Amino acid sequence: MNRNFTTIDNIFGIPSCGDGGHAIGWDATGKVITCQAVNGILGSPASSTQAVGNGTIFVSQPKPRFDVRDYGVTGNGSDESTQLQNAINAACSSAGASAELVSPSIAISVASTVHFTQCKGIHIDFGSGQGQSSNTGGVIQWIGANHGGPVVSLDRTRDSIFENFAVFAASGHGANGADIAIDIDESSSSGGITTNNLFRNVEIWSGTQNASFIGFRLGASAPGNIEQQAFQNIQIQCIGPPTANNAGTGFYIDAGTGAESFWNPIYNFGISSCSRAIDLIHQNQLVDIGGGLMDNNYTDLYYEGGSITHYHDIRSEGATAPIVITGGNDLVAERVAFAGESAGITAIDLTNAISSTRIFVSHAIWDNVAMTPISPNLGGSTVTQLEFNKYPTSACPNMTQFHGQASDRFSVTYAANCDNVVGPITLTSILFINLPAAASGTMYYCTDCE
Repeated sequence: MNRNFTTIDNIFGIPSCGDGGHAIGWDATGKVITCQAVNGILGSPASSTQAVGNGTIFVSQPKPRFDVRDYGVTGNGSDESTQLQNAINAACSSAGASAELVSPSIAISVASTVHFTQCKGIHIDFGSGQGQSSNTGGVIQWIGANHGGPVVSLDRTRDSIFENFAVFAASGHGANGADIAIDIDESSSSGGITTNNLFRNVEIWSGTQNASFIGFRLGASAPGNIEQQAFQNIQIQCIGPPTANNAGTGFYIDAGTGAESFWNPIYNFGISSCSRAIDLIHQNQLVDIGGGLMDNNYTDLYYEGGSITHYHDIRSEGATAPIVITGGNDLVAERVAFAGESAGITAIDLTNAISSTRIFVSHAIWDNVAMTPISPNLGGSTVTQLEFNKYPTSACPNMTQFHGQASDRFSVTYAANCDNVVGPITLTSILFINLPAAASGTMYYCTDCE
């Protein structure tokens, strides 16, 4: 398509395309080299295209940046599910990767789920700050049916970035609430997998007390491959005060039986007032939970399934049952501070741990409040290894009460050292011969015996 150009457009001296379009790029001589239409002459913003050429011949190519306002989103408080979905579809269907979807600092109300389906390599950036300041930027808020939702759904979407926005599962305190804020799933084994997505600077707010609320749900129905979902600078706020089951869950990972939620790191986060801040179940593996603040949840980590979980650099404040273990294998908890807990609680509860569970707790510290730092496993986990911990006064765990292999090394209380106690060892069919003579009342023993 040949075009004639006017080199001086207006008093600002901006080159133009002459017939309603405007230049968005030109060379040092003033010749227009990139032209974008206005009012649909070359393709309106909603067409997802721009005309690009060398000054003579122009072709249509995918527009890499999509603004929700171009699709009718205004943030006026009415249901804008369709408009927002149209913007998402345009970004996801843009040829090539790295399409960006942006929004101004408005609250977009939706009464039905918005879907990211089979999207690849897109970038969602609503331009807000991080943490609780996310609600000053782009917000997606639910105004639909009570216990509806999810608000946002990802299905067979991969290699994408979702950042700088907030999701409100209810528009206000006591309003109808969606059960799921962000659902990450894979509805079919065909058409792609859900992998390698990054969620950064995202705030989620339940808005109303809802026992069914989940901030991030991973793998509810997936046949596999809900993997490598990375979470950074995430804030999740439930509505409390929480009991064991009234205020919902922050992260629910591997919700289905075959989701294969492998390697899901959660870093630099805050979760508050939930019944369960993080619930791990089924076949999750290599969930790395590090660098976060747990504030007044009933339970911070509920470990009922999975393997090789690393829980580290966490401050737990005000929890009733901070860590509860009912299943799963190979949990490493280190550099965890238990603070502001009430007297009489159990901080790490192994009462219902299963026989295959192995627990390692290191460099943890408890406030000097009368409580049980870690309960005996009562026939459950086969290995319990504790070391370099600081317990409340007179609260050294009695390792002889633990099942299987159990030890505590180099741990202390606020008042004294703990004995380096190794749990019970059963000796059978051992013949002792040529023992040295011993003084009355003295028993000889050896270490590292061969």
